[in-house]
Amino acid sequence: MARARTRLFWAPSSVAVDRQGNVYVSDTDNHTIRKITTNAVVSTWAGHAGIAGSTDATGTNALFHYPAGVAVDSAGTAYVADTDNNVIRKITTNDVVSTLAGVAEGSADGTGASARFWRPAGAAVDKSGNVFVADYYNCTIRQIRTDSAVSTIAGQAGIIGSADGTNGTALFYYPLILRRTARAISL
Repeated sequence: MARARTRLFWAPSSVAVDRQGNVYVSDTDNHTIRKITTNAVVSTWAGHAGIAGSTDATGTNALFHYPAGVAVDSAGTAYVADTDNNVIRKITTNDVVSTLAGVAEGSADGTGASARFWRPAGAAVDKSGNVFVADYYNCTIRQIRTDSAVSTIAGQAGIIGSADGTNGTALFYYPLILRRTARAISL
């Protein structure tokens, strides 16, 4: 007889730390964002374990579909690359989950829902609150300004490669991860 397994985490893919030292984990295959307090208490912060979907709501009533990159700003707001939903989600300190940008698969700059991502995988946030996204299948790095305007700042959508350069002359081979801040990206 097979023994039942309890999975605390299932394919976690990204972590971020807030100013108080709390750790946030993209628990990808559980479709959740988990929080680990400084006292090592683990809880599901957003999403419902084992249930994939795309629902903006509060806490565990929200649904994600394979969330990957997670970043936390200085105010404690989290940004999540919700990979299979092709959107970037925002989680406030009050546990409210909303879609910041994107709505469907594609590559389009625009504001909010008029922007398109294709399996975004990584996220970072700078001191000014701008969010940077590794847009995996588009092979680009995208910026979401504080007014939700999305622009492609490096790479060319759909062009795979490896080249240094400025903006569209730089090429990436399926970028996955962005580090804590995006200081190295020159705009």
